Amino acid sequence: MNLAGYPVLLVMAIAVLASLLSEVRIGVFAVPVVVWEMVFGMCLGPNGLNVVHENEIMQWFGHRAGLAALFFMAGLDLDLEKVKGRPFALALRGWALSLGIGFAAVSALHFSYRTWTSRFGWAWC
Repeated sequence: MNLAGYPVLLVMAIAVLASLLSEVRIGVFAVPVVVWEMVFGMCLGPNGLNVVHENEIMQWFGHRAGLAALFFMAGLDLDLEKVKGRPFALALRGWALSLGIGFAAVSALHFSYRTWTSRFGWAWC
């Protein structure tokens, strides 16, 4: 049976394989299911081996339900007891620092673009 004509079945098979591989430990770390699914998706998708081709169902899952499912599965793998205290404070500081750097970069680019276009009287876009 050629699974290339049935991308949804192939994706479901990959999801089952990823859940089985999540039980395998690499060193002292257990790799979450979401990571295995993303690795398989990159390898078998159009930018990898090009085994799985998009159709309407795959586009709907990818554009609408994919990110929500990714966040949901990441939340299921999160153990809140391990995150309390110092790891949570460190993660919160890292998130706030990333947000601040992002806002600063966007502000700098925005104001330099406005200055450039007002000085020379034309825009690139």
